[in-house]
Amino acid sequence: MAWKQFYSLLGKGWHVGTKWKQALTRLTNLTSGDFANVPRQQTLSGENPTPQHLFALLERELLMKEDGGLIVMGFLANI
Repeated sequence: MAWKQFYSLLGKGWHVGTKWKQALTRLTNLTSGDFANVPRQQTLSGENPTPQHLFALLERELLMKEDGGLIVMGFLANI
């Protein structure tokens, strides 16, 4: 699934070898939401989608999840 999403984000015209397919397997915990955030980040950065840039953005998504994993949201009731 991750490979298809990665390839679709690149668009047509890219010949992406097995190097990137193997690299994606090392990124554990990727979700569809990560792939949804990447195009937004690309738009903000103004950079053209390249395999290197997409991979870096996906890595950043995973790092943000790891750093934010300890944040608890909700309310505490003191009854």
